[in-house]
Amino acid sequence: MAQPYLSNSLIHRCCLTKYADSRASRACERELRRGDQEDMNMQASLANSVRSYLAEPDLDSESQQQRLREVCSALATILGRRLEGHEKWSRYYWVDDITPTSTTIVSPRELVVQGLVIWGQNRQNREWVEPFFASVRLPEERDEPLSYQIMCGDALTGLGTRAYGAVRRSNPTLPQEWIFTFSEERP
Repeated sequence: MAQPYLSNSLIHRCCLTKYADSRASRACERELRRGDQEDMNMQASLANSVRSYLAEPDLDSESQQQRLREVCSALATILGRRLEGHEKWSRYYWVDDITPTSTTIVSPRELVVQGLVIWGQNRQNREWVEPFFASVRLPEERDEPLSYQIMCGDALTGLGTRAYGAVRRSNPTLPQEWIFTFSEERP
């Protein structure tokens, strides 16, 4: 089941319109639709990049590495959006990138990416890394939404315990318990 995700500020602004005039309410509805459109665009970008990556599974080629960078960029965008407003994620944090350590082509329509999320905090000169796992399954029909599961952060060690640069880019052990888990499941 999909988890709803809207930023706290958007929810707050929309709740304030409950007692406001209908013009403010319409503005809130437009903002929600714009957010829905942005979400659909992010998912379409992820679907296109995964589709491109799965089209030619030659992992050693430079073009395939570029395709993987595009997949990770789309995943980082979606993760950043999903983290907005989460109680364990500060509004001052931001997702910089996802560096893959391994990929697995599960089927012609499903890709698994493991790696590290690189994130930072506003007004800080440093970044941290967290373990990352994503499974993306393309729909059978191109116009249908995709399914994904994204997990990051080790619940046992907490956020911000591993500085970027201090962790080798090897295949990290996946946590037993994740801090963040997001999914968009389709039949």
